[in-house]
Amino acid sequence: MSLSLSILHRAARIAVRIYGIDCPELGGRARCARERQLAIRARDAAESMLRSATSVQVVDARPDKFFRVLGRLILNDKVELGKELVRRKLAVQYFGEARSGKTWCT
Repeated sequence: MSLSLSILHRAARIAVRIYGIDCPELGGRARCARERQLAIRARDAAESMLRSATSVQVVDARPDKFFRVLGRLILNDKVELGKELVRRKLAVQYFGEARSGKTWCT
């Protein structure tokens, strides 16, 4: 799963998926309890960072292969949200390549 959030731009809500990461699945899509717990931690960490940010920029926005908006989120002009989630081990780098077969459950 990619982490996705909704932004308000000129009175329209736009969903933006964070470029360069793959996060654990929530709910019924999770393959095990550990994945579900990590997904909740990833969601809560992203929400906390976004709420505490004084500025949020979407950079390099473009459509993905399914025509969804994909972009990098920069918080406070210095922290890239996706890279921070990877650093915290709440996401892994992912750029659309074939999956390795590794799951969040192992």
